[in-house]
Amino acid sequence: MSKTTSVLLLLIGMLLFLGSCAPFGYAIYYETVIDSTQNHFLSDVGRSNEVTFNSSPGSLARLAVEAHITTSSVQEDPEDFSDDYFARFKFPVNYSISDANGKILIKENVALVWKDGGHVSKSNEETTSTSGSLTAKISFDKFTVPDNGNFIVAIEVSPDTTYEANASSLKLYLYEGMIDNTWYIVAGVAMFFIGFILALIGFIIFVTNTTNENYQQQLSESGTIGNTAQATVDANQQAMFIQLSAFAGYIIPLGSIIVPLILWQVWKDKDPYVDKMGREAVNFQLSMALYYIICLFLMFILIGIILIFFVMIFHLTFVIIGTVQTSRGVDYRYPMIIRFIKP
Repeated sequence: MSKTTSVLLLLIGMLLFLGSCAPFGYAIYYETVIDSTQNHFLSDVGRSNEVTFNSSPGSLARLAVEAHITTSSVQEDPEDFSDDYFARFKFPVNYSISDANGKILIKENVALVWKDGGHVSKSNEETTSTSGSLTAKISFDKFTVPDNGNFIVAIEVSPDTTYEANASSLKLYLYEGMIDNTWYIVAGVAMFFIGFILALIGFIIFVTNTTNENYQQQLSESGTIGNTAQATVDANQQAMFIQLSAFAGYIIPLGSIIVPLILWQVWKDKDPYVDKMGREAVNFQLSMALYYIICLFLMFILIGIILIFFVMIFHLTFVIIGTVQTSRGVDYRYPMIIRFIKP
């Protein structure tokens, strides 16, 4: 593979890697920045409400409930050294959305609770060691507006029997023109990983091509360049590509094993060095697959979550080292390898 191709791979990879921010940003924008189009005040906590909305037919929409909360139940932030406190509250919310004919579109029992990740947003919080007040909003699941654009929301916010917090100024919001962000997130993740791999491959090939050019120049200057020397360079490149092909596993399932295995079988009879380094690469990838499987089982006792991170770094690091070393013709042997395939 030429230097021009490696530079092109590097540039495409960097563009994809940096461009992955676009679909992520687009999805976040529609989740957090879009303003509500309609809102209605609700009755006090513990009372049922029924609200009729008219929206764009067939569009994707989302509801949210906001409340001003006061509580005397607080918890100190264990991760903050500034003596910050969290106001604690938990208000069960039961709601259903139905069309004009009474058909239920969605029905859920959720909770407006102080610890609820991305579903609850908080603002204007003023919490001390004895009490707290804030504005909290819970977002519901997205739904498709009926074909006639009309739907009815039956909702009730129940009292907080856990922390005995109080809620007032209850308000129901409608957000229209939402998007299904699943594919944007998938596209962003794919662009991130593919871009990273392409950029890494382009960089490694660029470095190894430079090394081979210097090697050929030295042979030429010494007067030893010929068919034998060229065959050595070709063997080094083939061995390098076998190591490098392990990155296919980050794009296709089991690619880190299948692709090096195929390349090794195709090229192993051309040169003993290619055969030896190809076998080494396949054994390393089989060993890494075993280590990944062990980490997955260990996730049930949590330690696997930490171990799999280190295994991934170990994998990436030594694939890069193996690629560079074989491009130079080094008789490289991977560490911590189980040699399933013997000579």
